[in-house]
Amino acid sequence: MADRSAGLPRVCNRLVLWGLVPVFGLTCLASLSPAQSNIERIQEIAGSRDFEHNRELCREVLANSPKAYAEKFCDGYEAIFLGMHNDARDLLEDALRAQSDFGLAALLYGRAYERLGDDRRAERYYERAIEVQPKRTDSRNALGRLYLRQARGGDEAAYPKALEAFRQMAETDPTSPDGFTNMAVVLTEMDRMDDAQSLMERALSKNPDSAALYSNLAALHLRKGEEETAVNYWRQSNAVEPGYGPAFMELASYYGRSGRLEDALRTLQGGARTVRTAPWNAEVKRNLGFALLGAGAAAQARDAFIGATTSGADDALSYLGLAHIRMLEGLTPEAVNLFRRGAALDPTVAKPFVLAWRSTLKYAVEGEVGPLADVLANVDDDPSAKEVLNGASGPDATTPLIRSVLGDWDFSSAATALEDISKQPGPVGALPDFDLAPEPIQTVEAAYPRAAKERGLEGDVRIRVLVSTDGDVLEAEVESSTADPSLADAAMDAVMKWKFSPAQRAGAPVEASVVIPFRFRKQ
Repeated sequence: MADRSAGLPRVCNRLVLWGLVPVFGLTCLASLSPAQSNIERIQEIAGSRDFEHNRELCREVLANSPKAYAEKFCDGYEAIFLGMHNDARDLLEDALRAQSDFGLAALLYGRAYERLGDDRRAERYYERAIEVQPKRTDSRNALGRLYLRQARGGDEAAYPKALEAFRQMAETDPTSPDGFTNMAVVLTEMDRMDDAQSLMERALSKNPDSAALYSNLAALHLRKGEEETAVNYWRQSNAVEPGYGPAFMELASYYGRSGRLEDALRTLQGGARTVRTAPWNAEVKRNLGFALLGAGAAAQARDAFIGATTSGADDALSYLGLAHIRMLEGLTPEAVNLFRRGAALDPTVAKPFVLAWRSTLKYAVEGEVGPLADVLANVDDDPSAKEVLNGASGPDATTPLIRSVLGDWDFSSAATALEDISKQPGPVGALPDFDLAPEPIQTVEAAYPRAAKERGLEGDVRIRVLVSTDGDVLEAEVESSTADPSLADAAMDAVMKWKFSPAQRAGAPVEASVVIPFRFRKQ
């Protein structure tokens, strides 16, 4: 068989296929001919968890004059799903003989077996991927996550194995925060809170601009009972990235459980304005909808749910929440269509909502075939859905449905919270007091002091600046630094010369503070 991909340089082939240098990979892919697109297909398999789609991609590879390693890989991948496990094993080894550094193949076999519920074989293939390419961190990550899932399922002996897999991940790439973060998650679940905090802070030192890491630290401190520290870390997460959805969700949940309903609602309102990334853009608005419904503001809740369903992110609870409100409003035909959408996206999540309106829905979809009809046919025998509703149905199911989404929120102050919000629009509390954050429009690079450079001094400096309504820097202070004072001074001198587009609230410029990171490296 002719090798029609021979014109692709071998180094480019490896960069694209193994994902070692994604930026260069894009350049390489631009030069691929149609006959060489098998590399793209295998790369797409690596980025997908839709296993039926992946099987189809492999069929396309096999029909497209593949090289030996790709042919053996795809034959073996299909053998996994056909239950031909010895054949799959032998074909993988054939692929590795044809391409000795094809560790990705073993990793993908492991994912397939994990998807099929065969943890023993998944573990074996993840370990094989590590043997083939010890410097790959994704294989160690997959192995650690497998053990962590097993531990969460009741096998506590898997916690130390997960911890070791993530430790090796961090050791393999000590510049990345991921291994340290994963270790912290495991230690948190093992109730080793101080060790978890130390590792999370170490991860943050690797990436001080990560909103996710600040949010993780907030959750960790909340678990330790250090509530004020937790709130401060959520504030920091919002300062670093005002559109980071999980921070809004978690902070609002803390306020809601603590009886601070006004702060919870304002937090979600702030998130609804600033979070743009899926799926959080829908989930923040959806939670706002359930919170407003719990507070008795059904019309506002309806608008929040509409915003969630039109956000571009398919979130089952957004459609189901809006369906419930439409049923309360007596708009059954519209509600049924929303129930159909929610059931198609997540039949399990849809069950308690469908059960709440079963007597109406069964006539509306009589003779129908589809996800909603399937849920209706089985929901009477579903103990988890019955447990959520505890016998309630129709309008009486509103409170248990809200609780199933938000947990133990305290709505005792609902009337006061809604009245205060109507008097004082805009986010308050731990959120930045603006709708749009200040954005740099003119920057000055920090001068690297010659003496510090000659001494090999490096470090990171974070400067908090107060930006005026004209976009000028009014004040600046060092918020944190791992650098020599001379480097911190250089960062201060530079940032005072920056120019910003001012923060906005309700369409008008306002003063606001923002954190600017500086990184000093010799190279």
